[in-house]
Amino acid sequence: MNNFSMEKSQNSKPVGVSNETREVAEVKAQIFLAKQFPRDTNQVISNIMNECQNPRLAETAQYSYVKGKGDKATEIKGPSIRLMEVITRNWGNCDSSLIEVERRKDSSTVKVRFWDFETNSQQSKTFDVNFIRNTKNGSYMVTDEREQYEMMANYGARRLRACMQAGIPSYVVDQALEVCEKTLMETVNKGKSIEDTRKSMLDCFQKLADWITPEMLGGVVNKDFDGLTTKDIVKIKSLYNAIKDGFVKPEEAFGQESGAELPSMEEQEAAEKLNEQLGL
Repeated sequence: MNNFSMEKSQNSKPVGVSNETREVAEVKAQIFLAKQFPRDTNQVISNIMNECQNPRLAETAQYSYVKGKGDKATEIKGPSIRLMEVITRNWGNCDSSLIEVERRKDSSTVKVRFWDFETNSQQSKTFDVNFIRNTKNGSYMVTDEREQYEMMANYGARRLRACMQAGIPSYVVDQALEVCEKTLMETVNKGKSIEDTRKSMLDCFQKLADWITPEMLGGVVNKDFDGLTTKDIVKIKSLYNAIKDGFVKPEEAFGQESGAELPSMEEQEAAEKLNEQLGL
């Protein structure tokens, strides 16, 4: 079943109308309850930090990659969607959602939203998802409904993460990242030798792209692969998360771009916004 589909009643009146009325009532109730039972911020933060001591969460808590080259190179990093889900779940009195606003033959308009009921503040983003996959051999239309749903979910996850991060106090997120990094530093070897840890990391990267070499991983921190320390491995794991979550392609991360390729959806959106600003 497609949870995003718009159903209609027998009299052709969109079910969305009655659903909207019910949703308003539910939101009012949630805001009322949030005011009656406000979060204990100190306890919430304590709960979040306890979860951040879990090695499995710590491994996926942060993404990091370098954008640009030479003097223009900039490190982009932040909390992963998984860490933000843990933080918002413990934060309480809030809700996050991904909603398909409009469906067209070859695209959909999607809205993601984070809502703090206690402060009645919202963070939202609306964007279009084109059902087209770009490859080196050309592009093709995605017609399978399940694949279309996955595309919306994948593109929505990064934007939803940004909404969550904007809605949660930055000091909470920063503290969670610090605890996760400390946890990872203490547990990354998991009783293994540093040599085995390096090999395990290489195996993980090669599952993303089989052409990734030890030299490439060492180059991330300007060291020989055999000289990578625990701290280096923690940093490189953040790059792994960035690639796996779709923030950067392996080819871009390791400088292996093979010439001009079709632009990504983010690049298309950036170009469209620039054209709007220029009046084109």
